[in-house]
Amino acid sequence: MQDRAIIKESVEKIKKIKDPLQAISELADLTFYIGTDACNERRQLGKQIEGLRLVLSGNGDPSKSLLAKVEIMNDCFSKMERDLSIIKNVLIGSMDAVGTHGGIIQRLEELETKVEHEDTEIKEIKGGMTKVMWVVVLAVLGQILAGLFL
Repeated sequence: MQDRAIIKESVEKIKKIKDPLQAISELADLTFYIGTDACNERRQLGKQIEGLRLVLSGNGDPSKSLLAKVEIMNDCFSKMERDLSIIKNVLIGSMDAVGTHGGIIQRLEELETKVEHEDTEIKEIKGGMTKVMWVVVLAVLGQILAGLFL
């Protein structure tokens, strides 16, 4: 439809016409012009609506409609949610009021604690073996010295 200002300007010009028949004729022309313009706009809107309907309905193939695509995306998101839940449970484990149980992270923390404990034990064993080695070295040296002086 034409701009409101243009229509108002045309109406104002018609109001100034002194001859009633000419004013009615001009008003009829304006009304006809507005009507044909509105019809053209409705046709254009109809074409746009038809285009949107084809897009929404999949151009005659329901499997290609937007609703079908949204449903497929929803299924994909549901699968991703399940997969992420499985991954979370594997990493973190199951959770309850007491804490987490059985996840990889917990197992790694437990393994780290065991390694630290075993590392401490290895250091203690190494220290003990060093002492044993010195005892053996001193005993051998004592035997050698005893053999030399006796």
